[in-house]
Amino acid sequence: MPTIGTYKGIQFRIHQEKGMRHNLEHIHARYGNESAQIGLDGEMINGNLKPQQQRDAKEWTLKHRDEILQAWNDLLGGKMPTRID
Repeated sequence: MPTIGTYKGIQFRIHQEKGMRHNLEHIHARYGNESAQIGLDGEMINGNLKPQQQRDAKEWTLKHRDEILQAWNDLLGGKMPTRID
């Protein structure tokens, strides 16, 4: 699962199951031992991030939504997603 960005210690990753398309575009956020799936609307789909990390993940996701969507589409097209800084 490639890391596409890091913000305030949170690593953001994206992946797609081989031969399948997820129903909802999302990224995976990891902070220490905590992790969550974050929708492109910035809302946590599931996971266990603490409130501050949830806010930070939402902020980063909304700021980079278009770039994340491009990375998602690149991955679906068989390309490695570009890192977002």
